[in-house]
Amino acid sequence: MTLVSADVLIGACVPHVPDGKVCYALSRLFHFFNEQIQLEETLSSGTKHQALRALLSVLSILDLSLEKIAKNRGERARDTVIIVVEALRCAVKLYIVSQEREIFTNFEGKGSRRAIEGEWEEVSTNLERESAEARSEGDGLLLLGEILHILRPFLFCVIERLVLRRQLRRLGKGEGPPNSYGSWLLLAGSFWMDFLSDRSSGAALARREVDLLELGVRSAESLRSTTGPRTGTGILTREASLTRAMMRFAEQKEELRRRKMQWLLYLLRSPLFQLICEPVAKTTDKVLGRAPLIGSLSNYAMQLLMHIQSHHFYTSGSS
Repeated sequence: MTLVSADVLIGACVPHVPDGKVCYALSRLFHFFNEQIQLEETLSSGTKHQALRALLSVLSILDLSLEKIAKNRGERARDTVIIVVEALRCAVKLYIVSQEREIFTNFEGKGSRRAIEGEWEEVSTNLERESAEARSEGDGLLLLGEILHILRPFLFCVIERLVLRRQLRRLGKGEGPPNSYGSWLLLAGSFWMDFLSDRSSGAALARREVDLLELGVRSAESLRSTTGPRTGTGILTREASLTRAMMRFAEQKEELRRRKMQWLLYLLRSPLFQLICEPVAKTTDKVLGRAPLIGSLSNYAMQLLMHIQSHHFYTSGSS
């Protein structure tokens, strides 16, 4: 997980240039479509799922720019844009997961991995014929984990922006105290959803791992019992299925590790940020700020941290 990306640095270095982040997003968007053309995975020739994944990539590129533009029009406009983007992202992911019955993997900017995803449905047919019963037992856990993971960012932003903040504004408290009871309850509920999602998806992957090991043993036994040259279409197809299934399994395990790393983003969310990170960062900046050379770097790091925390899509973990 990379918390500090190039667009973060641009936004922090040129905070008085409102179009800096937009220009960077447009350059990323141009690079994305150029990559699609080179990989021959354009929306016109790709499958429906590839088109939806391309839409998710476009949202990941533009979400910060849309938030920046909406913020200039006021907090309510910003809240509306954030909720709309999260709702669209949530709906697309839920549809893909419901169709593929697989852990949703982040394929942004990795065309070679998207090619594997396009072949997975066809490749896994041979595996499902032999382990349909075992896989069906894990499907419920997998879907539960993915639904929780996808719904969590959307529910978090809706409750935070439509319920908590608007209630505080109605009471005349502005943004309200960051350590309010409702904020802590929302943060705890959000983490609980992430934790249950990780446990459910992890349990489903554990069953898949057992299935793959059993199928690998069966494949080895069938090869040993085969007489003559081992170049038949059935044997080659079975080996290709196992290889690709293992590659897909490795990707899904990596995705779960990436999601766990994103739990660190909770330190940048209110009220945990105001309770732990901000006091520690200010104290460190105050101590190191007296040093001739290190002081400027410490001040820059402090500004960068505050810049990251002030943007929803840097800390939401939804992309």
